[in-house]
Amino acid sequence: MIAVRRAQPDDLPRLAAWMLAFFEHLRDGSGDPLFAGATLAGHAAAATFRQALAAGDLVLIAELDGMPVGYLLATLQAPHVRESPIERVGHISHCFVEAAMRRRGVTRRLVAAAEEWFRDQHVRYVELGYMTGNRQAAVTWPRLGYLPVRTVARKDLGR
Repeated sequence: MIAVRRAQPDDLPRLAAWMLAFFEHLRDGSGDPLFAGATLAGHAAAATFRQALAAGDLVLIAELDGMPVGYLLATLQAPHVRESPIERVGHISHCFVEAAMRRRGVTRRLVAAAEEWFRDQHVRYVELGYMTGNRQAAVTWPRLGYLPVRTVARKDLGR
């Protein structure tokens, strides 16, 4: 059984460890050269969640049969079009599930809980980003209804 709960301050060490694993996954599997050789310190990862909890952002933890297996971090933001009459959009910043626990519906359950929170905040639109080189993300997010609406393009100018 998958249960989702709000993270608490005593979850910070686990959240920081997951964020380090998430960063490593992006570094090793996204194909994004900006991650090549990049490092993330544990204290910086913990600070991200400490700030999120203090700001009232959404930090969720998924438990599978009572065992924590992943997290989702989400925020409320102004839309990228400043002139928009829409005041806020939801933004899913991170979603990570331990590799051995994937393909069991954990991400789907985390996202459903986040979408419920966004609805409670009177938010209609939710956005997220993923790297096209991250094949798992490229399959998962469209299955959950998150379809591309904007593309960020990059050109390598060499050295």
